[in-house]
Amino acid sequence: MVLSFNQAIELSDVKFMQEKKLTGKIYGAGNVSKMLQQLPVQTRAEAVESLSFEAKCRVEDPVYGCVGIISLLQTEIQKTQTLLARTQAEIAVAQAKHSQTQVNEFM
Repeated sequence: MVLSFNQAIELSDVKFMQEKKLTGKIYGAGNVSKMLQQLPVQTRAEAVESLSFEAKCRVEDPVYGCVGIISLLQTEIQKTQTLLARTQAEIAVAQAKHSQTQVNEFM
């Protein structure tokens, strides 16, 4: 299904309104407004996006919110770094064996 430009705009507006409503529900509309007024105008859109994301995370995981996602990602990074170190060590061993084989063949 391909959306027309107007349909895409309407869908975007609906999504925006849902996110705005959720953010206001989680943090309080007045609090959000006060926070945004304290920010420079050029950073407000990014702040709204961040607050919306954090509110969505808080609804999905009331205990940890976005911190839960950060924790999962940090765990994945640690696992990947461990795997990378192991793979680099295996490559170093293989290269050392290959070099030793070449030295033995030369003699």
